[in-house]
Amino acid sequence: MITITQSKRPSVIPVVISSPFTCQFNLITATHLYSLYPKLLSGRETVRGMAPVFLPEFQRLAERGVQLVTPNAEWTIPCGEVCLPVWRRTEALDGAGIMQWGGYNESRHGGRSDQLTMADNINFSNHKWRLGLHCSNSSCQNSKNSTLI
Repeated sequence: MITITQSKRPSVIPVVISSPFTCQFNLITATHLYSLYPKLLSGRETVRGMAPVFLPEFQRLAERGVQLVTPNAEWTIPCGEVCLPVWRRTEALDGAGIMQWGGYNESRHGGRSDQLTMADNINFSNHKWRLGLHCSNSSCQNSKNSTLI
């Protein structure tokens, strides 16, 4: 199943980061694919976002071979880019995966390429998000369970 969502604002980022799972934090344009969590996506893993999640959504992911990463209390390595309370930004797309594809004929509209439109909406926007409120991974420096010396 593919979900298509439309933004009524100039930037599509608020819609994308409102998705319930990181495997849905992706965009496709006439010329590029963007993934805001490429390492998780390529590993067929996903982490819950801030949006509420219901059992049928978990089941659909499992049917597609995507593993839901459980709460990070059991992780034995630092969270890295998926640390729940760490703010991420869209400026310059640090940490995002960007892949150019062949596109389709007529991928230019009104004299502006799709790439420039995406740059306007993502690279130069100032959106911040995080996946959760508390980190419970004792291997992570941001953990609420860690003791600072």
